[in-house]
Amino acid sequence: MTSRQKKLDEFARAWVDADRNYSADVAAAEGNAPLLQKIEANWWRHQANWSMAATAALEANNEKIQAIFDEAKAANDAIREAREKAEGIAKIVRSSSAAASALSKLLEALAKA
Repeated sequence: MTSRQKKLDEFARAWVDADRNYSADVAAAEGNAPLLQKIEANWWRHQANWSMAATAALEANNEKIQAIFDEAKAANDAIREAREKAEGIAKIVRSSSAAASALSKLLEALAKA
C-alpha cells in the first residue's frame, strides 16, 4: 500500500466511524448538551476532512507530516479499541475529536509541503 493510500485510509476510517456511529453516539450522550455539541462538531469536522483529503495531493511526505499522520492513526486506533471494549461515550468523543484535530493538522502540513 502506498503512503498516499495509507493517509487516505486514515481519513476514511475516521469519517466512516463518525458516520456509522453518529446516531448511537447521540443516544449514548443522553441529552448532555456539551457532549452532543462535540459529537456534532466532530461529525462535521470528519466530513470536511474527508472531503478535503479526497481532493488533496497526499503524496508529500517529510518527518513532520509522518509524525502528524502517526498521531492521527493512533487516535483512530483508540476509537476502534474504545468501541470494541464498549467504553464510555465521552472517551470515544474525545478520541474522535483528537483524530479530527490530527487529520486537520495533516491537511495543513500537506498544504504547506
